[in-house]
Amino acid sequence: MLIDWELAWHGYLFDNEEQYKSVIYSEIGQEIADRVLKASGVRILNWWDRGPRHVTSSKPIQTLEDIKGLKIRLPEIKAMEVTWKAMGAAPTTMAWSEVYTSLEQNVIEAQENPIPFIYGGRIHEVQKYLALTAHKYEYVTLSMSDLTWSKLTDEQREIIVQAANAATEYENQLVIEKTDEILETMKSEGLQVTVPNIEEFAAAARTAHEEFAKTVDIDLYNRIIEKIR
Repeated sequence: MLIDWELAWHGYLFDNEEQYKSVIYSEIGQEIADRVLKASGVRILNWWDRGPRHVTSSKPIQTLEDIKGLKIRLPEIKAMEVTWKAMGAAPTTMAWSEVYTSLEQNVIEAQENPIPFIYGGRIHEVQKYLALTAHKYEYVTLSMSDLTWSKLTDEQREIIVQAANAATEYENQLVIEKTDEILETMKSEGLQVTVPNIEEFAAAARTAHEEFAKTVDIDLYNRIIEKIR
């Protein structure tokens, strides 16, 4: 992923999934795809949802005060670190492979991920609480080499585009269905779910957005904000 789109890794850049999709399926999303193509030779065919990211923790999280000083694991993405610090947490970056053991040994108190990743990583075995923070909406890309694309006929390209669109529709719907199913499974296994006041979380996180965007692409950030606010 290019640094241009690190802006999207801000916590609470988007209020909801509709805002997120209004950006990636717009001229801004196409511009991002064009930048990726130019810089890497990778052609983005479509965007696959991962589901919103939520927080698991060793204590219930209801308010912004509950995040103060929270030792939360984050992936090595600067934008996420900046916004979690703005919310008062004490983030630490760590490889995903180390998270389960670190939670089990109380090296860290919390982590954040989409629900299918939480379940796949068996995080609910070592964490008692899940806060539905929905602090970030994100995607992975269905992509291919532009070198290969350039060797295809128009008919072959059309077939690939149609297949990519069909696969995207299937994958995105499957994420929704499995997320709901997995959440119920984890609750039945003892995970306690809280629904915190995310408005105060978002207000705190957004205090860091603009300054960080200046180090990446302030024009892109401003156009995203103009589109969704």
